[in-house]
Amino acid sequence: ECGPHGRCDDGVCVCEAARYGGSRCEVDCGPHGLSVRTYSGGVACVCHSTRYGGDRCEIDCGEHGMVGEDHRCVCDSKQYSGERCEVDCGTQGTGNDDGTCTCDDPVRIGGDHCEIDCGEHGTIGDDDECVCDNSCFSGDFCEVELVCEHGGICEDDVCHCPVSNGGQHCEFDCQHGGVGNPTGCTCTQHYGGQSCDVSCGPHGTGNEDGT
Repeated sequence: ECGPHGRCDDGVCVCEAARYGGSRCEVDCGPHGLSVRTYSGGVACVCHSTRYGGDRCEIDCGEHGMVGEDHRCVCDSKQYSGERCEVDCGTQGTGNDDGTCTCDDPVRIGGDHCEIDCGEHGTIGDDDECVCDNSCFSGDFCEVELVCEHGGICEDDVCHCPVSNGGQHCEFDCQHGGVGNPTGCTCTQHYGGQSCDVSCGPHGTGNEDGT
């Protein structure tokens, strides 16, 4: 009797695949192993790579691990953990023996797999959401900055501009003595336009729309 994985040929069992061995093809080395005879006449399993181990190559350490001497998986870098090196802690985390991750910078990096990075302008808050350092930064990861041009300074989500600049982002350069305001420039009497760049002559008064 050669079992379900062999056939009898002149009184000798011939196994159907290299994974099977033994006088009756009763040894199964699994899909990741090769059956070989030992010097003592027994049967042993040789695994296809260091990724696999165990008496029957039944241990699979995945793409990021190899089987150690005690048949435990040894992960190939600090970012992986878990019994089979299946937990990926990312490039900013370190895997622990229990399959959890410790983030390199727990103040600014969070998430079960250290996948949330609040950057230079945020910290990890409740429920692993980013809390921005101040209102001048926004976005899921505090990556959006309120930019103030011409030397303006952001404070409380508002650009504080130099006297000669106006607009929400200090983007207007007020000419001819104009003074900045939140929408543009407040011009002197004979000039108009958002940047006070339109001259109305000595006898005219400028308007913000340039007329």
